[in-house]
Amino acid sequence: MKTLMNSFAGFALTLMSALTVISCDPCSGVVCNNGTCSNGTCICEEGYERNNSSCVAVNKLYVGTGTVSATVITVNDISGVSTTASNIAYTLTASETDPYMFTLERFNGLIKNDITFTISPSNYEVVQLETGLTGAGNTYTYSGAKVGSQVQLTIKDAAAEKTYTVSFVA
Repeated sequence: MKTLMNSFAGFALTLMSALTVISCDPCSGVVCNNGTCSNGTCICEEGYERNNSSCVAVNKLYVGTGTVSATVITVNDISGVSTTASNIAYTLTASETDPYMFTLERFNGLIKNDITFTISPSNYEVVQLETGLTGAGNTYTYSGAKVGSQVQLTIKDAAAEKTYTVSFVA
């Protein structure tokens, strides 16, 4: 009986010690997706920033949890004539796998005419100059930057001899 009591006392002491150690850990209960906990604070991996208590991909800081509408604000043809396009919206989505990548879906209303672009990993405000071929077979050259609270893209369609300026709220 004495051995049983000693074993129980030892178990109880071990359990209390473990609970004390766990309760002193400032990272106990802190979940850091895309980061690690240090002293109770999430330290985010590259491409992720702290948003409240978790790490959020940089591109999601631009578009939130869903999508935003991007509106074509001007279209310039090869002669330099500029027209303002209104009521034309596109869906902008953030990549689930690359924290710097976005997709402007169904550009010009064409199925599979998705333009995928990347923001600069060094400052998050510059859209890197890229040329891309869409699933619809169109080739575009595009770049851009954050201007105030908006991101503006300049998209050139050499085949149609048009340049589009697309804007969305960041």
